[in-house]
Amino acid sequence: MTSPLLSYFDLSREVWSRNGNHSLGGAPTGHFRTGDDRWICVSVQNDAQFQRLARLMGRPEWLADSRFADLRSRTKHRDELCGEFADWARSQTRQGLVERFSEHGLIAGPINSVADMATDQHLAARGYRWERDDELGEYRAPEVVPRLSDTPGSIRRRAPRLGADTLEVLKRELSYSDDECARLVGEGVLGGENRRERKSRET
Repeated sequence: MTSPLLSYFDLSREVWSRNGNHSLGGAPTGHFRTGDDRWICVSVQNDAQFQRLARLMGRPEWLADSRFADLRSRTKHRDELCGEFADWARSQTRQGLVERFSEHGLIAGPINSVADMATDQHLAARGYRWERDDELGEYRAPEVVPRLSDTPGSIRRRAPRLGADTLEVLKRELSYSDDECARLVGEGVLGGENRRERKSRET
């Protein structure tokens, strides 16, 4: 991700530092709010992309403006371009802007909220599993990452609650008796008993 910075430094001797949402060169680039109060990520880099953007936005005068004639000039004047684009983006819905960009051979990516992710088809295709917990209810958890074809991996058990395995460890690893464990629970030394122990006592 940082390799272009070395090439840029070698050619320009300029030390690239924090620059907000902007990419190394080009404009408009960054994150923009749309009219439906959602967000997109945009990166317009080369001359052909900028020309298509100018036509899409109805700004043909940009193509004759010397400030925007090439990548270096657009990068130098990126604040003006990004400001103009931000105003235009606020007149669009996020989905509408993404679709219009795609129709013109440009790239705009939606910045998803967690609610967006909950219905995202790509995320669903990548894989998650539904878990059911007697106390918490149903929830989604990620599958094993990375997903390897020959050795895909598997999830053997959910993460235990805090202290859920304490009694089992005391008995199996430290050889505590049932009476000793019951005394520790009764005295409040342990936070409580795990579900397996509680169910066995109830039955």
